[in-house]
Amino acid sequence: ESLDRAVLDRVDEAFEFPLPSLPERRRMMRLFMDEHIHKPTARGKIIEVDPALDDKFLDDVAERTEGFSGRQLAKLVVAYQAAVFGSGTTRLTQGLAETVLQYKLQHREEEAHK
Repeated sequence: ESLDRAVLDRVDEAFEFPLPSLPERRRMMRLFMDEHIHKPTARGKIIEVDPALDDKFLDDVAERTEGFSGRQLAKLVVAYQAAVFGSGTTRLTQGLAETVLQYKLQHREEEAHK
């Protein structure tokens, strides 16, 4: 559906990759947070994480992102990182994380209605 006909014509087999289930989204959120938030960046920058961004918060995010692909979840967490550095601080707060999540949810909804 997303690939143009020229590409599809050259592919002999199709594979379906279903969207991640709730338990899978929970695991992915933890994985991506570890990879992009908890570890220092390539330039050695460290993000301080608000204690409110605990497992309960990540479970809530996983529930609210039903229909997101693994790539969309990874991009959400990368957006958390970008928001921290773009704000001029080194701290990911619950408020900032919620703002980014709301933006991603709204943007996804707008894309679905195009």
